[in-house]
Amino acid sequence: MQYKLNNKIKLLLILISMLLLSSCDVKKNAADVEKEFQREFPNVRYEVLEKSENENEGKLGGYAAQIKAKDLDDDFTFNIYSVLVGNTGFGIVQEYKTDYLAEELKFINSNLEDKIKDFEFEFGKKYNPGAINLYFNYIDKITLDKKMQEVEDYLLYVFNLENKLVIEVNANFDLENADNGLERKDPHPTIVTFSQKEFEKNITIEDNIKNKIDIFKEAAFINYAINSRLFLLPNNDYPLSLVTDNAKYKGFISRFSVKVDGENYQWEDLITTNVEVLHYRVLYEVLKRTEYESLEGTATSYSFIGKDNKKYEFSDKFIDEILDKNSINSGDEKLSTYYLVDGEVNYFTLSYTRYLTFEKLKEITGYEFSRVKYGE
Repeated sequence: MQYKLNNKIKLLLILISMLLLSSCDVKKNAADVEKEFQREFPNVRYEVLEKSENENEGKLGGYAAQIKAKDLDDDFTFNIYSVLVGNTGFGIVQEYKTDYLAEELKFINSNLEDKIKDFEFEFGKKYNPGAINLYFNYIDKITLDKKMQEVEDYLLYVFNLENKLVIEVNANFDLENADNGLERKDPHPTIVTFSQKEFEKNITIEDNIKNKIDIFKEAAFINYAINSRLFLLPNNDYPLSLVTDNAKYKGFISRFSVKVDGENYQWEDLITTNVEVLHYRVLYEVLKRTEYESLEGTATSYSFIGKDNKKYEFSDKFIDEILDKNSINSGDEKLSTYYLVDGEVNYFTLSYTRYLTFEKLKEITGYEFSRVKYGE
C-alpha cells in the first residue's frame, strides 16, 4: 500500500512539474535585450537606428526583437537581438544576442587587408549571429608554421584592440592542393577557440594567445601527419611516432594485416581509417612489399594483372569531369576519381576519394585484408 502511494505521489509531482514548466516562457523584448547589451558593453557609445519586434516569432533562430544601431566612435552598424532558441511544450525561450563584436572585427579587418589575405572569415550562425570563424589552409609543415605565425600576430593585434572577442580558428589540411587536386579539404579541421573566458587568469592575454597557438600548432601537425600517412603523400617532414604514439587518434585510424598464400603481413608505417578501406597508394606499397609479380610503376601511377587476369591501372591523373548529379557516383557533382580495368573506367568506393574496400581488394588481388586495432 505504501509503495503504491509513493508511486502516485511521484506521478502527481511529475505532472505538477510539467504543468509549471509548460507555462515557463522566457521572453525578451527590445528593451530587455538593449539593457543586456549595455551591461555587456558599458563603454560603447551608440545610436539606435531601428527597432522592431515580433512577439509571435515561432521559428527557431528567428528574431523576436531586433535593434539596429550605429557605433558612434568607429562608425559601423551592428544589431542587438532577442533570438528564439526554444519553442516546445515546455515554453518559449528567447535569448539576448548581438553581432557587435563580429561587426567590430569586420571594421578592424577593413584596415588589415595584407595581414589577412590568407584567411577566410565566416560571421554569424543559427542562434548566434555574432559568431566569428577564421579559416586557413596549409599543405605541409612549412605552410603550417607560416600560417600559425600569421594567426598569432593577427590575434595579438585584434585582442589588443578588443579583448572581448571570441574567435574560433579552423586549420584545414588542404588535401585538394596537397594531393593533386583530388581529395576534399579536410572535413575535420583542427579547431581552437580564442576567448578571454577560456584564458588562464594568472597570465596576460598575450601569453595566453601564444600558449594556445603552440598547442594548436601541435594538434594541426598531428592531423597533418595522420592524413599524410593515410594517403601516403610524398612528404617526409614528420616523424612516424606522431601517428603511432597519439592514443587519442587511435579511434579514427587503424593498422591492417594482409594474408597472402597463408602468410600474414603487417607494417607499422602503413595505416588505414577506422573502416575497412584502403587508399590506392597504400595498396601499391602492399603489392610492392609482398612482391606482387605483375606490379609495374610507382605509387602515383601503377598497374598490375589481377587474379581475374584483367589489367588494373591506378594514377593520380585519373580525375573525371563533374559527374551528372543523377549518377550514383556523382558525389554531389564533385570531381570524381577512378581507376581502369582493361581500359574501362571504374569509380572508387566514394567518388571523391581513392579508397577501395577490403572486399573489393580481395576480389582484385586475392589478398585477404583485415583491420588491426592499435594495441592488438
